[in-house]
Amino acid sequence: MLGGGRDDLDGANPTVSGITFKVDSITTHLQVFVSTHIECNRVTRNHDRNIIYFHRPLFQSGAMTPPRRQPFRSTPVAKPPSPSPIQSAAPMTPPAKSPPAVPLDAFHQATQVYADATQAMQSTLETTLNIATKDLATALAEASQQMEYEARAIAAKQAEWRELEGRVQSALASIPTLVTLDVGGVLFKVPKETLLSVEGSYFHALLGSGFWTPDAPNEAYFVDVHAGTFDRVLVFLRTGTLWLDGLSHFDTHQLRTSMAYLNLTAAVSLAWDPTMCSTEIVLSRGNATATKPTNGAWNYVLGNVTATSFRLRVDTTNGQSIAVGFCRRDLFAPDRLPVSGYYLNLSNGHKFEVPSGSGAQYCGTGFGVGDVVTARISDAGSIHFAKNDQDLGVAFQDVEDTWSTELYPVVAMGNGGAVTILSR
Repeated sequence: MLGGGRDDLDGANPTVSGITFKVDSITTHLQVFVSTHIECNRVTRNHDRNIIYFHRPLFQSGAMTPPRRQPFRSTPVAKPPSPSPIQSAAPMTPPAKSPPAVPLDAFHQATQVYADATQAMQSTLETTLNIATKDLATALAEASQQMEYEARAIAAKQAEWRELEGRVQSALASIPTLVTLDVGGVLFKVPKETLLSVEGSYFHALLGSGFWTPDAPNEAYFVDVHAGTFDRVLVFLRTGTLWLDGLSHFDTHQLRTSMAYLNLTAAVSLAWDPTMCSTEIVLSRGNATATKPTNGAWNYVLGNVTATSFRLRVDTTNGQSIAVGFCRRDLFAPDRLPVSGYYLNLSNGHKFEVPSGSGAQYCGTGFGVGDVVTARISDAGSIHFAKNDQDLGVAFQDVEDTWSTELYPVVAMGNGGAVTILSR
């Protein structure tokens, strides 16, 4: 008996055999339970990850709460009681294996969370749309109200303007066709049409206002401007041209002051003056181009109006033949060297002043064909030149003539050449 195997032992003692079977059965159940629990945890974790991945924005915004998996708590297994000797030794039938329970709670929770999040998102979207719609409606209403207000304001201004125009036309119609003006004690009889030729002028405004009335005994309208040059104002009203020829510096200043007082602007284009031009110089292109076709003595031409700056282009040149600058009109003579002036020799960059005769090198290089020279009088009373719009610095400083009189553009030509005025 002592040399027998386990089979002999089991067969000899049925009680021990039954206990062994129960232990094996319990072990099998535990293995099934653990395997089922592990599989449930895996499925639940995968499901949780899917929910978190697809609904991460909702979790981050607080609209959904991530599902929480309940921690595993193992239930202690009751130890089976030891069989008593009187227990039946009949073999025990192992229990049937039941399938592991499906973790439906996690799915139900996720479904409910998704439904709640969807409802919250719809509610938020509806609220946002309602607010946006209300804001848009409010903005449109305010814009419409503002447009209506502005339209009423424009309509009111147009009505006022039409009423004012009616009063002006009525006042102008009541003015006699021939108007007498008292200018500094000198009487001028002027057609009403001439006085009204420039809209917006002093005459147009006062005659149209209805408040400017003639004075006794001559029934003349008083105008406080310079009488000695008023005839040139009337020429400008009739022709649109302001003539300055033959005027002294004082009279020129008085005429310009009268024009400004009467709100009259003379659009005088800078050009070369044919009455102040040497016989050897030919003017063309509306007197903008001055050409000396022959060599010989120096010849000169003066600008038609005073200017504080001007630009001209060198068209042709023949050696040391062209000088430009500023000169006094009252001291200018076309066929001789002016007794006053400030010049730059374009061929070598040398500056010189007349009548002092003083001169010096001003710029390193001269001007060639196609170059543009600019002459300018600064507010400080100095004269500058520029080459192709690059300022070359002060050429003449503290020029007295810039304060005491008006200076005109001037060009001097020797051995042939041509220049064209570009602008003031």
